[in-house]
Amino acid sequence: MAKDLGIAKLIVENDSKALIDDIRATQRDHGFSTNTLWRCLCEASYFQEIEFAHIYREGNVVADKLASTALNFQAGYRDLQDAPIDLFEDLKLDQLGAVAFRHS
Repeated sequence: MAKDLGIAKLIVENDSKALIDDIRATQRDHGFSTNTLWRCLCEASYFQEIEFAHIYREGNVVADKLASTALNFQAGYRDLQDAPIDLFEDLKLDQLGAVAFRHS
């Protein structure tokens, strides 16, 4: 979605510290240990500047809800052209830096 919007500089936040650490290591070593890492780095090459950052789940409600929604689909890559409408309010709160607490 960011690529389609012409965004040149991007910060990618993820609540999986292990994934962020793997992506950073793969960027340095130029090796691909999984298809997920390969896909992340292929998409990253479209941006002028990209940073991969770990963020706690409570700090990124949008990503948490997208991940939960993804569990309803078969495995595979999905390229969203637009944000799902039920995330609009959460996206606005995320832009404002609001922190939400996750309820199990």
